[in-house]
Amino acid sequence: MALHDLESYLFRLKNDPAMQAALREDPGTHLMGAPESGLIDEEFDRDFLQLISSEQPGRILGIPGARLDAAGFGAWEIRQWATALSAAADAPARILAYEPVTGWETGCAAALFEAAA
Repeated sequence: MALHDLESYLFRLKNDPAMQAALREDPGTHLMGAPESGLIDEEFDRDFLQLISSEQPGRILGIPGARLDAAGFGAWEIRQWATALSAAADAPARILAYEPVTGWETGCAAALFEAAA
């Protein structure tokens, strides 16, 4: 699913009782203003998305601070993902889209956290 299709997809889901939380957030590697600005750590982003969509999504809490620092300023934004994970009672995320957006100097992802039935 392309990110531009996300809005219509979420609109269709808004009345779905199984939907717990949805994000369109940077998983998060961007270095705005830094000498490394424009570099997107796609490996970190994809590894993070794999973790949060696994059967043990809570493993994101074990990512070392040094790895977050190496991924860029925005990597600390995974706190928002952890909040959504908690709201979804640790249910794995269903990744809807991921795209490195060089014009924004960030990796963008969309995920759906669904409550257990």
